[in-house]
Amino acid sequence: MKSVPLSRGILVCNEFGCIVFRNAAATDMLNRGVGIRQNPDGTLSAFGTGKARELSTMLSAAVESSLVQAERKDQVLQLRYDDQHCTLVITPLLAETMVTENVPGVGALITLYDWSDLPAIDSDLLTEMFGLTSAEVRVAGELVKGRSLTEIAESFGRSRETIKYHLRGLLRKTGTRRQGELISVLARTCVIC
Repeated sequence: MKSVPLSRGILVCNEFGCIVFRNAAATDMLNRGVGIRQNPDGTLSAFGTGKARELSTMLSAAVESSLVQAERKDQVLQLRYDDQHCTLVITPLLAETMVTENVPGVGALITLYDWSDLPAIDSDLLTEMFGLTSAEVRVAGELVKGRSLTEIAESFGRSRETIKYHLRGLLRKTGTRRQGELISVLARTCVIC
């Protein structure tokens, strides 16, 4: 099997939406313009009015959860810009998060997955590793491509509820609880394909 380096960026935004930490992969993604950018005021935004608004809303919700220390499911945003394809998983920072001089205790953690150069997921490997059905493998492949549940349903000619059923199966069989966790598992699977 061929090993492919996974480009996974990490950003931390404070309560104002300003980036206060980023790893090298995140810096590279921001420089390449994978659908996101850092504004002159230090805030994070997405290309396109609709995606910028969606990202802003998700970041605000994560920061609000962080402020009141309330658990919140990861929020997932798919971005496509030119030939770039990126998934953002937005998670509120909670009190138990280690606070350092550069990383606040309130804000949001954003994990960036750059799918632009990754190969397709090996369906035989997924079936062997997790015991997935062929429908679940197809849904997993579409999720990695950055497609929403609605887009997957439309392309498969199925209802959104049917795709959600397959997503629940994927979550159960991979031992994940959230779509963001599932994407992370699928990303690691891509690395070993």
